[in-house]
Amino acid sequence: MYKLIIADDESIFRVGLGKMVREVSDQWDIVGEARNGYEALELVSEHSPDLVITDIRMPQMDGIGLQYVLKEKYPNVMVIVLSGYDEFSFARDSLRLGARDYLTKPVTREDLSKALLQAAEEIRIAQQSKETESREDLQVKQLMRQHFLEAMVAGRLHEEEHPMLQKLGIACKDEDLICMIVSLDRESIEDERYFQKDPALFLLYIKQFLQEMLDQSGEGLAFVDGTSQVTAVVHASTFAKTPDFLQQFGSLFRKQIKGMSHLTVTVGIGGIARSLDEVPRSYKEAEMALLYRLVQGGDRVIEYNEVAASSSEKELLPLEWKSIEMGLYEGKEQHTREEVNRFVTELCSQANSPAFIIQECCKMLLHFYELAVGLPHLEEWAKENDIKHILAELSEITDRKELAIFCADWVGNLAASMGSRKKQTHHDPVQIVVDYITECYAEPLSLAAVAEKVFLNPSYLSTLFKQKKGKPFIDYVTEVRIDAAKKLLLTTEDKLQAISEKTGFVNMRHFHRVFKDHTGVTPNQYRSMMHKE
Repeated sequence: MYKLIIADDESIFRVGLGKMVREVSDQWDIVGEARNGYEALELVSEHSPDLVITDIRMPQMDGIGLQYVLKEKYPNVMVIVLSGYDEFSFARDSLRLGARDYLTKPVTREDLSKALLQAAEEIRIAQQSKETESREDLQVKQLMRQHFLEAMVAGRLHEEEHPMLQKLGIACKDEDLICMIVSLDRESIEDERYFQKDPALFLLYIKQFLQEMLDQSGEGLAFVDGTSQVTAVVHASTFAKTPDFLQQFGSLFRKQIKGMSHLTVTVGIGGIARSLDEVPRSYKEAEMALLYRLVQGGDRVIEYNEVAASSSEKELLPLEWKSIEMGLYEGKEQHTREEVNRFVTELCSQANSPAFIIQECCKMLLHFYELAVGLPHLEEWAKENDIKHILAELSEITDRKELAIFCADWVGNLAASMGSRKKQTHHDPVQIVVDYITECYAEPLSLAAVAEKVFLNPSYLSTLFKQKKGKPFIDYVTEVRIDAAKKLLLTTEDKLQAISEKTGFVNMRHFHRVFKDHTGVTPNQYRSMMHKE
């Protein structure tokens, strides 16, 4: 129901009008009656009504004076004025002040019913509009929160951005924080189930579940970090209730996830960060803790402080690659995959340190990469397999099954390519293109023009670029330009037209549309939110 206040100096009229309101509509709750404008204002302050029906002529403060104050202090309160036949000039002044309608005395049921119906509809639409704006504000806040959290854990948070943290509900500058990383155990999902759905949906589910638990037990914010894990930044005071509260919280979380969805997760927890500058260190420690899933297996909580104190090695694992080499030289892809899978599985079961496991897998891939580039007919294969990128990818894996699949796929593909490729003879063309984009993003950049600089066919460069960078050429260029625009919006007072030109966008309209598509907010909204205190 909508709330209504009636203001009239005649008691009999107030009572009669109230009765008539109840008879013609069940949408209104009469929360107060006033004899003059002053009493009406007191009731408005107390009840926050949606509508005031007021007479024009009242003692002390009349209806016109009441509307002046309402317009100034309570602009969202709707007003309907009552006037006599000889008071049209007052009614006209009321309409100028924003009155929704005016009714002449004596009021008829038909006129009152029509006025109340129209007022209710306008109030409903206004409330829906406010709810929509509120939802949009929430979406903008969530996008900004994600941006700041990612920057915080990566150590990219600028000093001038610190005042925004508390506003976004992330953390205070002097709070002790802990980073927690949750990673889905890939082996807990059948391949058919995993690939039938968007893998990102699993992470979104984990993130929402984790956030709900953090909301219940303490203060913390979770966000999807990249494509393989969920990260939470948590107030350390939340975990200070008992000495083993970290383990209790993480164990409860993974058990509930497992019980409700049959998914298993591993939780890595870093040490306490005493300042914002130390948050990246806590994040790296959580990543290191998660690496120990390779040694200990998944479906568990692993604290960095515990594993760092017990990393003595028994690293005497024999390295037998002859069977893998035989499969490579003979081009037996399936045999090669099986042998690599066996090697990685045994390595994980026998080693004590995740660092040792990653080290030995990197050694294996480097060995076979050097073997491949030493063969003249594998030039094309080597060009498509940037070993630095491959080793970087391998170093991020913390799941046994994923590690075995990754290595078996890579070496297996090499076995399938034996005899059909040529030797790599020049520098990585994709890196050359990336460097060129970084330096010249403000200039017009086309795939054809850039392909000429690295002496490649545009179609082939497009395929190679997407394979190595994980995204099309134009998307990468756009992201570089958007990042540059963000910095200018944050650190300068340049107008949007100037920023658009400095970052290589065709025109202002194009800049505005692309920026909003990528960030969820307009350039002006981004700048405004970043500079709010």
